[in-house]
Amino acid sequence: MGDSKLQSFRDGWRHLRFLILHSPTMLLLLPGAVCWALGLLLALPLVFGPVVLGQRNIDIHFMIMAGLLNIVGVQIVTAGLLAKSYGHLSGLRHDDLVAALYRWFTFEKTFLGSAILALVGVAIAGAVVVEWVTSGFGTLDRARTLFFALLLLVDGVQFGLASYLFSIMALPRHIDALPEEAGDTGIADL
Repeated sequence: MGDSKLQSFRDGWRHLRFLILHSPTMLLLLPGAVCWALGLLLALPLVFGPVVLGQRNIDIHFMIMAGLLNIVGVQIVTAGLLAKSYGHLSGLRHDDLVAALYRWFTFEKTFLGSAILALVGVAIAGAVVVEWVTSGFGTLDRARTLFFALLLLVDGVQFGLASYLFSIMALPRHIDALPEEAGDTGIADL
């Protein structure tokens, strides 16, 4: 028997890296979707005021944490979908979910839905600003409403930008090799 050519850490990391890069559903999409939906569901009841659970008063601080969970979740979901889309479009693997998303959600439909979501957020925030102005710039206790409007705006913008990237990735490409201009970027043409 000869000496092992394996290097524990380096080879272990290469294997883990391979698994991470080739499993966006389990690593990104599912956890991100749970975070996004949970954050939105936990923040929604607090828009209308504090919630009392037993002897506990759940208030704005909890809503901010739920909103953070929502924002991080939407980021992770779109990154996961973009990774799955890249794998599908580059021929690494066929992905029925991505194929269905491209069929059902055209750029126009997704961008319109995203714009509506963002505009609802802007409209809610605008209504609060109008209320503040018409009250003579007095004290305003609408932090919950403004924060929820912010969540809608951030989600709408993130989904809109992701739909833009999905559409760009699906544009036809006729590249047999990387162009010369890409040579100084460090991208390897494998």
